Amino acid sequence: MSRYENEPGLTAGTLITDTVALTGNFCAILIVEATVFTTLTGTIALQGAWASATFAPKQVIRGNFTEVKLASGAVIVYNAR
Repeated sequence: MSRYENEPGLTAGTLITDTVALTGNFCAILIVEATVFTTLTGTIALQGAWASATFAPKQVIRGNFTEVKLASGAVIVYNAR
């Protein structure tokens, strides 16, 4: 598999603007507006100070994620293949 197959923009994305948990198999998260996560589970999990951190727009978080839930903000999660 080419490394580009899991690059954001080459896989389908889902915009999240609410506080409902979304589960799936995601390869990246694009921060659309200032965001605080309630849950971010996968190969990278929010712990300690990161659990209450505000992520600025235009940041991309890469990894393998299985659950994303926001406290506030908006993100696009990209499906992994």
